[in-house]
Amino acid sequence: MSVKKFDKTAFTYDCKPMHVERAKAVADAIKRIVPMQKDWKLADFGCGTGLLGFNFVDDVREIDMIDLSENMLSVLKEKLESLQLSNMNPKLVDILDENIPIDEYDMVITLMTFHHIEDLKGVLERLSSMLKPAGYLAIADLEEEDGTYHQDGDTVHNGINQKMLKQLATESGLKFIQSDIPYIIRKKVRGINREYPVFLHVYKKGGGL
Repeated sequence: MSVKKFDKTAFTYDCKPMHVERAKAVADAIKRIVPMQKDWKLADFGCGTGLLGFNFVDDVREIDMIDLSENMLSVLKEKLESLQLSNMNPKLVDILDENIPIDEYDMVITLMTFHHIEDLKGVLERLSSMLKPAGYLAIADLEEEDGTYHQDGDTVHNGINQKMLKQLATESGLKFIQSDIPYIIRKKVRGINREYPVFLHVYKKGGGL
């Protein structure tokens, strides 16, 4: 999906209960796997309107909310002002094109972003560099599917091949820790009820447990 299309959907994105439920399910799964600490600093990559990041606002010190869509971040800013939250920082950043902090974050989280990215290897290398030594990367995305999920074809990948993702992450200095299927998207496609699992991979920079 292009940035322009994300800008168009930004103002109605939170209206779909599935988006909220999915973010909560993924956040709960991350919390079961990762031993988070109150003084941690997180980054939510491809944060959109903040649905995933909001689930961590009381668990950590600070969260940088990173996205390329100005409208998504505009919606996020309105929510932050309404809730009077000061520990979430919206950032309009392309991590492949701009200077990014190195060894800055205890964990980077991301939901339903990777299947829209062409240069997965480049993004994984950047995300790895953003992590502190022994920092965590939690990636949740659509399992590889037959192309029916995005019927308009406006995506880069038809889901993500998990074996390929593990290989690219390993090459980027990340050790695979654990996986889960925290959510299943159910939708009718051409009159047929379909299920599209959302997987979670948790990695750790430099390995170790």
